[in-house]
Amino acid sequence: MRTQAAPDSAAVRAVEAVCAEFDSKGEFLPLDAGRWIRHLRLTWGDGVQHVAFVLDSEALLLAVYVVLRLPNPADRRDALARAVTRANYGLLPGCFEVDLDGGETRYRSVLQPLPAEPGVRDVAQLLSAALVTAAAYAPAFQRVVLEGADPVQAVDDVEASD
Repeated sequence: MRTQAAPDSAAVRAVEAVCAEFDSKGEFLPLDAGRWIRHLRLTWGDGVQHVAFVLDSEALLLAVYVVLRLPNPADRRDALARAVTRANYGLLPGCFEVDLDGGETRYRSVLQPLPAEPGVRDVAQLLSAALVTAAAYAPAFQRVVLEGADPVQAVDDVEASD
């Protein structure tokens, strides 16, 4: 069975060019109707576990997800959710998300509307801004799930160190 290929577009070519800079082999794979996902193998400090691009051809957007490296905080998910909520307050252009069932925490940023001809620079800026933001807040979330730190104080401490 052959899977449907991502549309041949400037966005796909730009993402592939950025991924090639990291020597990341792979391709866009179908995610669901009108959406494709491209995983990027990337090591970025202690806080980043995984990166993925999602292309939505119907909504005309390109998203980047930066999944944080955190232990499964079963007994501290409420505190983690509070920390994520605090971090998101006023945070532009992306946001943090936390899966309350599994504990996965990630930062999502979007390029929308998707320019008619997005270039490598557009994708590289989207990725770098997401990585910087995710890495900046990762220590706060780690303190919450590893040490039981107060979620609001942990985020305030990270923001004060900027």
